[in-house]
Amino acid sequence: MRNEVNPELLAVFRGDAEKAAVCLRGLSAGSGLAEEDIKLFITTVHAMKSALANIGENEKSEAASALEKAGWDGDKEFIAAKTDNFIKSLEDLIKNISPAETVNDDNILTEDILFLVEQLRIIKSACENYDDTTAYAAFDRLKEKPWKNETSAALGELRSLLFLHSDFDEAAKQAVVLINTAVLLDY
Repeated sequence: MRNEVNPELLAVFRGDAEKAAVCLRGLSAGSGLAEEDIKLFITTVHAMKSALANIGENEKSEAASALEKAGWDGDKEFIAAKTDNFIKSLEDLIKNISPAETVNDDNILTEDILFLVEQLRIIKSACENYDDTTAYAAFDRLKEKPWKNETSAALGELRSLLFLHSDFDEAAKQAVVLINTAVLLDY
């Protein structure tokens, strides 16, 4: 069923799942779940339950649901017995949906800085006007050009601010930072 899922949704899921796996590993490390961490555990597995269902991973969603219920019930034995397997299944899924390696920086000698700055200015203006359609169109145009890994990562973070968090104000600020950085690189 994942084949039918929007690639952008999968990218957002991947980022959330990576954070959840790290969080759950930290919570379950050592002798088990501390009493004060139970709320964070429940919140994290609840989020994964919904996210997994959204991408058609129903079996993993049910596992997250069982962990959430165990958290609410205070069933630390169940949590201790099942959390590691859930984390491993989540990490395997992350690997399976991760895109192929990006182009090596060595293959990209120059970037089209003028085009980058032009599109970033469009994104900044669109964010200031809460116009996600225009911002996404600019992101789509940026995908058509090759970018160094660092630039691609920065653009991905900027896109996540909009797509994942709908944080137009922070996205506009981040676009300005990227514009200023790109202009300095172009000297």
